[in-house]
Amino acid sequence: MDLESYMINTLHVSEADIQRLRDEKIESNVISLMTDEELAWFFKIAGDRVLVRNFVKTLNTSGQRKEHLIKNVRERLAAIRNKRIVNKYEVY
Repeated sequence: MDLESYMINTLHVSEADIQRLRDEKIESNVISLMTDEELAWFFKIAGDRVLVRNFVKTLNTSGQRKEHLIKNVRERLAAIRNKRIVNKYEVY
C-alpha cells in the first residue's frame, strides 16, 4: 500500500488535505524529515502524525530491503555471466 492509499483508507484524510500534500510536494521521504510541528499543518490529530511516521518508516525499511535484495540478485547474475564467459574460452 502506498502512502496516499494509507492516508485515505486508514486515517480517513480528506481529499483536500491530500491535495495540499501534493501541492507542497510532501512525500514519504519528506515526512520522515519533518518535525511534529510541521506535520501538524497537514495532520491535526497527534495520533495520525504518529501513524503516518510509523507507516513511512516501514515504507523506507521495506524499500531499503528491496534495494538490497535486487543488488544481491544483480551480483549473482553478473557472477553467472562471468562464469559462462570464462567457460566459453576454456580448452577441453
